[in-house]
Amino acid sequence: MKKRVAITSGVVIVGVGAWLGATWYTGKRIEEQTHQYLAQANEKLANVLPGLTIRLEQDRYDRGFFSSQARYTLSFTADKDDETPLAISFKSDIAHGPFPGGAIKRGKFLPQLAFVHSELESNEQIKPLFDMAQGKTPLWSNAIISYDGVVDDQAGIAALSLNKDGGAIDFSGAAINTVYDYRTQAVKGRLQADQLLVDVPKGDTPSKASLNGLSLDIDTHLGKFGVSVGNSGLLIKRLELQTPNIDQKLLIENLGYAVVVSEDDKFVGGKAVYKVDKVGLADTDLGGGELALSVSHLDGPALKSLSATYKQMMHSLMGAGQADEGQQDEQVASVIENATKLLAANPSLGIDQLVWRNTAGESRFNLALDLTLPPGKDLAALDLSEGASQLVQQLVKSIAAELKVSKPMAALLAQQVLTLRGASPEQAKREADETIQGLAGMAEMMALGRNDGDNIISKFNYADGRGELNGKEVPVKEWLAELGNSLGGDDVEEAEETIIFDTLEADMIGALLDEAGYDYDYDAATRRFTIDPDGMTPTAISATLICAPDCTTLRMQAVYDDLPVPSPADITRWNEEYQTFGRASINKRGKVVLQNDVDVSDGLSLDVLQIYLLTFLAISDDFPEIEE
Repeated sequence: MKKRVAITSGVVIVGVGAWLGATWYTGKRIEEQTHQYLAQANEKLANVLPGLTIRLEQDRYDRGFFSSQARYTLSFTADKDDETPLAISFKSDIAHGPFPGGAIKRGKFLPQLAFVHSELESNEQIKPLFDMAQGKTPLWSNAIISYDGVVDDQAGIAALSLNKDGGAIDFSGAAINTVYDYRTQAVKGRLQADQLLVDVPKGDTPSKASLNGLSLDIDTHLGKFGVSVGNSGLLIKRLELQTPNIDQKLLIENLGYAVVVSEDDKFVGGKAVYKVDKVGLADTDLGGGELALSVSHLDGPALKSLSATYKQMMHSLMGAGQADEGQQDEQVASVIENATKLLAANPSLGIDQLVWRNTAGESRFNLALDLTLPPGKDLAALDLSEGASQLVQQLVKSIAAELKVSKPMAALLAQQVLTLRGASPEQAKREADETIQGLAGMAEMMALGRNDGDNIISKFNYADGRGELNGKEVPVKEWLAELGNSLGGDDVEEAEETIIFDTLEADMIGALLDEAGYDYDYDAATRRFTIDPDGMTPTAISATLICAPDCTTLRMQAVYDDLPVPSPADITRWNEEYQTFGRASINKRGKVVLQNDVDVSDGLSLDVLQIYLLTFLAISDDFPEIEE
């Protein structure tokens, strides 16, 4: 019996001794590795935010036998001359392994390196946060750290509330669960928050906002090309906004995005989907939509090198000293070299779908753009003598685009907008239907689209230097030149600001007619432009400023003295299709008249006015052919 007790006691003593030894070793190992992990953390912070100096420092580390205490400070400095950077401190209680009590409570019975409880400490800069949390720490974390570098963390943000100067903020708090693997730099986590309410006093916007059901998910790891590969997403179940100057409440339901990044042995690709199930304004359901973007066939090694060079350039740009010119030349050469490799791999960009839908239907658009690089060339050797337009033509391999507009959907949306702006339901429906019918007619008349039942459909394809719009060949070279000019501007040094006006001036109309190449006379007494109809179908064309007293309407009129009078049915048919751009009628002399009034009192840009004017002149010349 005594021998058995002695053996048992010996086993227990050996076990306890082993546990104590492991505990002591664990505490020492944590202390030794802390500085290494801090250095790596600071390097990552510098890479993520090169324009902001962020430092994580260890203020103290008191190692005990079973546990240790540490304090860390995270400082933020946006300006190198800032003498008082923002600093927040955390205190950590570290329970040593191999069997820390906190880990066992969470069902982790295998040996662990440590269980670490950390929480935010108060200081003068962040004391208001502690006040909002009723004196509790606003942020805490309970992490289990394994011997192989896996951190299983359960963190939380405290409930926060503030009532001040008639305003209020109420936050439900948030739960954050993450698992991080140091070896593969894999992160899997989820953040959830139930509610955020904000009520700001009058004079600020928004005056009221509420957010319900926020969730953020991430499941990624560092890929072989230095890109985080995996999934991430955000969802807000309900968002309400109301401003003091707009009585109508904005409601958004199920607003979110999802991103997927993937890779294989050579290439990197990705897809991002942004969606909203419902947008409501003043109890009016405006519908919902989705935007899906994609990129594929990105050369992995080139992307990795380009990313590294970008980080170096950002560090040089944000550094205190003058950047070395030789280093700058090397960096620019590296960018050109790797951008050349990216294009040589024939990457593809896509708008997989852009959709908006309501109870009357849905409209959608998609685009596929394939890029390339002429064989045997790099970006530095491309012919740019003709500017950005030449660059676009050399780099675009193919384009495929399709647009489908649901006329009932568009009409309902236009009707809802007009109603929200104060029009009666009957007036809004009539104007919306007329506008959509006019746009449909204009699209078909200008060969921009074709009517297919309830839809307007337009297709564009480009490959091998040839383009087709709705089955008809188009001058793609000129079109790409315009696209290049809009992107890089051969003759435009900087984009002109769009000016909105609500009154008309004679000089404005005269300039538009001059630019279009029309001859005209102007009568200042009647404010009428008489346009020379030489070579056109109308016998008289005029554009008159209607002023009472401000000139807010441009009345365009074409008279056809030589045109046989159409039947009432023909005129009715014309007006049903095209009255948005010119309404036909019979004048007192029994002659056909085409007229369109453009009202600018609610604001209009010069570009849009030019479109109305030139479209009317084009329609007036084609009117008989269209009518027949």
